[in-house]
Amino acid sequence: MHNVINTIKDMAGFEHKEIMELLGESVSDMAPVLGSILTNIKIKRLAKRLTVVESEINQIRDTISVTPNLEKIEQIRDFVLPIFLQKLLEEDEEQKIKFVVNSIKRFVEEDTLNDFQLILIFDILDELRCIEIDYLKSLRDGKEFLPEVEASANIITFIENKLEGIGLIHIANRGKLIANSELGSAAVSISDKTEISGLGKEFLNFIRE
Repeated sequence: MHNVINTIKDMAGFEHKEIMELLGESVSDMAPVLGSILTNIKIKRLAKRLTVVESEINQIRDTISVTPNLEKIEQIRDFVLPIFLQKLLEEDEEQKIKFVVNSIKRFVEEDTLNDFQLILIFDILDELRCIEIDYLKSLRDGKEFLPEVEASANIITFIENKLEGIGLIHIANRGKLIANSELGSAAVSISDKTEISGLGKEFLNFIRE
């Protein structure tokens, strides 16, 4: 077990003496040790990401400093900042950090947005991978989807089904219910091509893509 732990520490870039400090006198329970290693990895990743987005953080700070809305300032301090740090700490895909930063910047800059909207946007963002966001953008822009990595027809089908399940696109030849509240009726509309939904456009607009 010690060899495995030391190997993980080596891969994570920690010194050997640190593992001994974590192990302490007892070696019977390795779960706390592994938890400490994971925590240290995340903290180092957070520190790196904070350095990368330092200029954006400074812009956010400057915007807050001239905001006369005290309620907004309190909201940012008590809600936005903690969730921002959490996203920087937990996000798996490095490329998605810019979407997190863009969303926070927009929330800070626009008084009309509330924390409920930000939570929903982050809920959607948590569900998506960068390749899926790129596919969504290609539908919005009417461009051919050219992913950085090769994507088979099965992968594209998976992406489309996932985006449709979240409500971000309408897939070609699948019926969608259209309600008319004034007439008190509903009809089924079938698109002849896969297209981005209103929610999809709103999501991309929020993350400034």
